[in-house]
Amino acid sequence: MQINENDIASIEPFGMMNGKAVNLVRTRGGLNLATTTDHTGRDTVLGAASHQAILSYTIEQRYPQFQPMIMKSEGIKATAESHSHFLSDDLRKSGHDIYSVQNGNQIEFYITKQNIKVASVNGSKTGSDLIISSLNVPKEYVPALSGAVSEKALSSGLTGVKVQ
Repeated sequence: MQINENDIASIEPFGMMNGKAVNLVRTRGGLNLATTTDHTGRDTVLGAASHQAILSYTIEQRYPQFQPMIMKSEGIKATAESHSHFLSDDLRKSGHDIYSVQNGNQIEFYITKQNIKVASVNGSKTGSDLIISSLNVPKEYVPALSGAVSEKALSSGLTGVKVQ
């Protein structure tokens, strides 16, 4: 895939790997790419995702030597957690994943296919509950998303889940 200069919204530092800088390339369409230079000096894409926390998570899993920078623009470093084990075998084999991205009290759940967002759900920690603002997702994702929401609530020490 060729990305033109007109398609790039910004390029910013993202981390280090093997002594080389890793950059975050944000496209105008919302795709985030992690790039670095290879031994010949050419730009190489390490990964792509719809959210920079998901990108950081996947790069850290794929390349253990990657050292992410704290994202100052996020205020607090957003953390991503995979919940893909709740997906059916067919969905996982077709390249689907589920992630939760937490930034402070805000928690977003992303369903991706080949690292491109296909659905998302917003939530927030309020008291001892995880409040989900809406469950407007295709029905084939509902069972897996329910498991992901429950797992995230439990791992965050919350005692209830509510859908508004």
